[in-house]
Amino acid sequence: MNTLRQRPPILLRCATTLLLISMFCGWEIPGARAQDTQKQLQARAQATLQIPVGTILPVRLDKELSSQKNRSGDLITAKVVQDVPLPNGQKIKAGTKVTGEIVEATPASAGAGGTLSVRFDKLEIGHQEISIRTNLRALAAWFEVYNATLAEVPQDYGTSDNWATTRQVGGDLVYGYRGPVVNAEGETVGTSVNNGVLGQARAEEGTKCHGEVADNNAPQALWVFSADACGLYGFPNIQIQHAGRTEPVGEVRLATSQGNVKIHGASGMLLRVVSSGPA
Repeated sequence: MNTLRQRPPILLRCATTLLLISMFCGWEIPGARAQDTQKQLQARAQATLQIPVGTILPVRLDKELSSQKNRSGDLITAKVVQDVPLPNGQKIKAGTKVTGEIVEATPASAGAGGTLSVRFDKLEIGHQEISIRTNLRALAAWFEVYNATLAEVPQDYGTSDNWATTRQVGGDLVYGYRGPVVNAEGETVGTSVNNGVLGQARAEEGTKCHGEVADNNAPQALWVFSADACGLYGFPNIQIQHAGRTEPVGEVRLATSQGNVKIHGASGMLLRVVSSGPA
């Protein structure tokens, strides 16, 4: 019985001795090398992931943003909703988390409407974080996003929804899965893919949004938005005071003339990357 009681301490001393020997002799403990390798792979992936300036990130807000309820420093989150193609065959996968914070929130008062300033500045890919600075190209209310998924013309019985013609936020028509995306002038401006559309961003005449930025003419992930979608959709009482393209770069400020700024969860956004790098 005494011998049995002594076994755990003996085993513990043996394990401790083995650990010390491995540290001095350079032996590898099973599992340690695997952990190091995983960290090295993540670091290498982060170092090689190239997000060119001008890349568009289509995202859906996780929770409501409000000038009345939010406070400066509050965490805000969204999800990428379509695979975003990058150079060398890389991509930011749908489901990738985008985080940021409330920069400033001012509730409405008797004499003025509310204001809300936000900043999305980080991508979380696996266990790694990539710092980004983004500006706002377009913002659509949740019902505008939903309407963009509905068939423009009722489908015949038995016809797959994948073949339905839908209308993007901004007016472009999508002719079914892998079909062309056509604007109001009849020009083909993109192609339908599995979880959105791919097309070159265009500048709508009379707006402040840009088309190609920094010579980045690669097809962009536009999700449910038109190629020239720009500004606000479904928010008649809100204005964009600052889109984040100029100083302070990356900070988006929304305001109302009366009442509070409220952006419901599940609203959609097109964020455009201004810069990126290791967190």
